[in-house]
Amino acid sequence: MCAVTVVKCPRRLDRTWLATRCPRCRSWTTSVVMRASSDCPISAVRSEQRLAGFDAIIAPTVPVIAPPIKPIMDDIATLGEYFKANTAVLRNCQFINFLDGCAATLPVNQTGQAPAGLMISGIAMTDARVLAISLALEANLVR
Repeated sequence: MCAVTVVKCPRRLDRTWLATRCPRCRSWTTSVVMRASSDCPISAVRSEQRLAGFDAIIAPTVPVIAPPIKPIMDDIATLGEYFKANTAVLRNCQFINFLDGCAATLPVNQTGQAPAGLMISGIAMTDARVLAISLALEANLVR
């Protein structure tokens, strides 16, 4: 399946929304879209079961440096560059949103460097643990 299913799924996925965020999904039939919509809660439960044994999920908050805004705005008529950038920037956060999880972000960049964040996240209902881990990591960060 496409990465676009790794978002909080409404009862029905909107085909236009889906097509703009997942080029491979443009050819999906209505029945495939409906199945993806109904499979999301099942996938979330399976993911939560697999991740339940971990204290936290740690990843870069944003896996890429944000692109310059001008090229994105130049292509606004087709929205092509916007959706490419948006998909790349939100990739890591979408997974946690899909699980209805929680996350904290710690700045980890050196002074004068591009902003960077470390995302400490967990599955649903682990807010207190995620925040405790985030506070402990923040206290020990050397910047």
